[in-house]
Amino acid sequence: MFDFLLSANRALLIVIAVLVLGPLLYVGGGQFMGTVNNRPLAVQPQPGESAIVTATARMIEREVDSGFCPSAYFWPGHIRFDVCGFQEGEQQILQRVVLELTDHLTREGPTSERNASLNAMLADVNRPNTYSLIFHSNNTASLLGSAVKHLDDYSAQLKNKQAGFYPRIDNLALLISDLTNVLGSEAQHLQEVAAQTGIYSMKGRAAYFHTLGTMAASCWVLQAAQLDFDEVLKLQSAEAIFAQAMQNTCSKIDKDPAIVFNGEDLSHLLSLAGAASAAVNNLASLQNALAAAPHNLSR
Repeated sequence: MFDFLLSANRALLIVIAVLVLGPLLYVGGGQFMGTVNNRPLAVQPQPGESAIVTATARMIEREVDSGFCPSAYFWPGHIRFDVCGFQEGEQQILQRVVLELTDHLTREGPTSERNASLNAMLADVNRPNTYSLIFHSNNTASLLGSAVKHLDDYSAQLKNKQAGFYPRIDNLALLISDLTNVLGSEAQHLQEVAAQTGIYSMKGRAAYFHTLGTMAASCWVLQAAQLDFDEVLKLQSAEAIFAQAMQNTCSKIDKDPAIVFNGEDLSHLLSLAGAASAAVNNLASLQNALAAAPHNLSR
């Protein structure tokens, strides 16, 4: 009997150790050895579909599949400063992009109606981050999963010529303006955090990955826009300046340091802030080029 109780106690201790140490190891080890979703985004729109719509769906899908940290209060990853920061940065860009999709890119004019699928998707993406233990459908992760379905439904409508997508120069200018504004704010915020923190801090780590998320999402949106607006860019002779702006925006998104330093000789924060500022300058030049070019509208 004594041996049985001893074995039972050992088994219980092992279970407790796994339940306690497992999350601690994930958070502690993952904080420095884990990764964020900054790998290249595979976007393969079918004929008739939009690359921006496809890229937006796949971005959201990838984050939901790996666990949406900003709303996962009962998941150990919620205190992963890198994952939460990166996804919140992406989220800022996604919210701008889905608004452009709903209000401009998919409407022939300001008096035309919004597409029902995209209107539902917009409501899903723009909801504040929430977690509901009882009503799972109210979780942000569930809402984002629903947004992916709406985006894919819209892609099917485009493929079947049941909906429209309008890659005009004015729509591209609005999209570029949104990306420029977000990245400009990010560069300034990251510089402020660098001035306020020491060689290393979790605040600095979160800020670094937040900016990395905005730059990565902007990069993938620009890559998709290059496909959707290829004819417009040719007509406006803006291919080279667009490629330069895209290259600068994408230049640092593969930088995923285990430890984010803010020292005199090495500052990941200032390095990324400088890259974001350079991207903003290039995007601003692109805006000027688009504004100065004759407005030959595409379809």
